[in-house]
Amino acid sequence: MFDLTSIDRMLTMMTPSQSVAIREIEAPALTRDLIETGMRDIENLMHTIVDSDVHVLRDASRHILDAGGKRVRPRLALLAFGALGGKLGSPAYHDLVRAAAALELVHTASVVHD
Repeated sequence: MFDLTSIDRMLTMMTPSQSVAIREIEAPALTRDLIETGMRDIENLMHTIVDSDVHVLRDASRHILDAGGKRVRPRLALLAFGALGGKLGSPAYHDLVRAAAALELVHTASVVHD
């Protein structure tokens, strides 16, 4: 879990000016709402991307996505976004959702391929 102790450890490795900049970030950006909404948006986008008129391909893709997984990569992207002051609904948020969905789809494809 991402907690304040982890943040404090990271801050001790930074220069004083970097540390101050990180500490001044508003905590609400790291809320459960950002993660829950972000993950829902990423999941919906991934399902939209794999939608196909070829039923076998569509069904196989949905089956793989619905099998679950931790979705660590998108969660880390959302946490970093929030830590840098990102806001839900902003243009940067929508860019992040697309990038995180692409990253997770590439990861999922590599797992299936192996």
